[in-house]
Amino acid sequence: MATEEVNSKAYPLADHELTKQILDIVQQACNYKQLKKGANEATKTLNRGLAEFIVLTADTEPLEILLHLPLLCEDKNVPYIFVRSKQVGCSNNKDPGVEQMAGGGTERVTEEPVDGFIE
Repeated sequence: MATEEVNSKAYPLADHELTKQILDIVQQACNYKQLKKGANEATKTLNRGLAEFIVLTADTEPLEILLHLPLLCEDKNVPYIFVRSKQVGCSNNKDPGVEQMAGGGTERVTEEPVDGFIE
């Protein structure tokens, strides 16, 4: 993996192994329809208390459009992490940059948890 320049504001940044694990979890969440995409959707689910984990990408330009989300995550006690690339999750991502997993109560999320995924 090439060492690319990453904005210093993208903190905490996942290393290569953790990024691989996160991307696997994001792919599983996409398959189970447990994934929301985009900064607006992430902000909505954080404010509603539905978000469980936020994945932000460090190569978003400009990065400042995402920097309100770590503050909201810390306020709501939701874990978040930056990964290096926008190539996260499903291929039909119309607003790359943020993906987050929601627990329940939204239109695209099942009400029953999937065994081994959300407890």
